[in-house]
Amino acid sequence: MTNLPEKILTAVVFILCFVSGFSQEKIVFSADKMRGSSSASGTTVLEGNAKVKAGSMEISGDIIEMNGKNSRFIVATGNVSGADETEGYFFTANKLKYDRELEYAVLEGSAVMEDTKNNVTAKGGIITYDKKNETAVMQINVRILKEEIACRASFAVYSRALDKLELTGAPTVVKGQDTFNASKITVDLKTEDIVMEGYVSGSVTEDKSSSTGDASRSNPDSSSPEPDLGDKMKPVAENPGSGEQAEEKSAGSGPANDTEPEGGSGGSGSPERGDNDALGNLSGNGDSLPAVEDGR
Repeated sequence: MTNLPEKILTAVVFILCFVSGFSQEKIVFSADKMRGSSSASGTTVLEGNAKVKAGSMEISGDIIEMNGKNSRFIVATGNVSGADETEGYFFTANKLKYDRELEYAVLEGSAVMEDTKNNVTAKGGIITYDKKNETAVMQINVRILKEEIACRASFAVYSRALDKLELTGAPTVVKGQDTFNASKITVDLKTEDIVMEGYVSGSVTEDKSSSTGDASRSNPDSSSPEPDLGDKMKPVAENPGSGEQAEEKSAGSGPANDTEPEGGSGGSGSPERGDNDALGNLSGNGDSLPAVEDGR
C-alpha cells in the first residue's frame, strides 16, 4: 500500500512534464489506458480510443506510442485517422509514423490522404508527406482523383504548393472520356494540362454535340418544301383572278353565252373550277405553311 501513492504521483508528474516538455508545441492526449516511463526520453503507450494532438496535428488510433526526446516520434496503429485543419488535409491508414521535429509523416496500409485545399484525394499502399515542403510521395497501387481527372500509377509525387502531379510506373490518366498512357505523365491539376513522355498512347472521344448543332443550323433540312411552295404561292398571290382571263376569252367567243347555265357566269365555269382546285391543293398544303415560315 505504501507504493501506490508513489505510482500515482509518478504518473501525474509524467503527464505534466510531457505536456509542457517540447519547447515549440504542446501535446495533449487521452486514452482508456496509459503505460510508460516518466523520463523525458522514455516511451509512452496509449491504448484504447487513443488520441494525441501535437500542435495543429491531431492523431487517433487503437494504440499510440510516443518515444524519443520530448516525445519526438509518434506511432499510431489500428484504425488510424487524423487531420491538420490548419494545413487543410485529412488522412486514414492502418499505421502512422510521425516525426514532430521534421514534420514528416508516413502512412502505411490502405492509406488515404484528402487535400481539401486543392480538392485532391490520393490513395496508395504507402503515402509519405513532408509538411514543410508540402510534398506527398505515394507508392503501390496509387490512385489520385480531382474532379474529372482520375490517375493511377505505381509511383507518384504530388506537390500541393504547385498543384502538380508526376506519375511513373505504368501511369494512366483519364480525363472525362479521354485516356492517356505513357512512361511518365505530368499533370497540372490547376489547368488540367497533361504532358506525356516515353512510349505514349491513348484514346480521345470527339464531342459531336456542338458540330451536330452547327450543322443543323447552317444546313436546313433538304426536304423542306420552302422553295416549291414559294413558287406556287407567288402566282396565286399575284394573279388570284386567273378565272377572269378565262372569262374574257369566253366572252369573246360569243356562243358561249347561249350555253350559260342560269345564274352562271358565262363560260368561265370550267376555269373557275380549275382555279378552285389549285387553291384547294395549296390550302391542302396549308398545314406545312407554318413550318415553312418557321424555317425562314
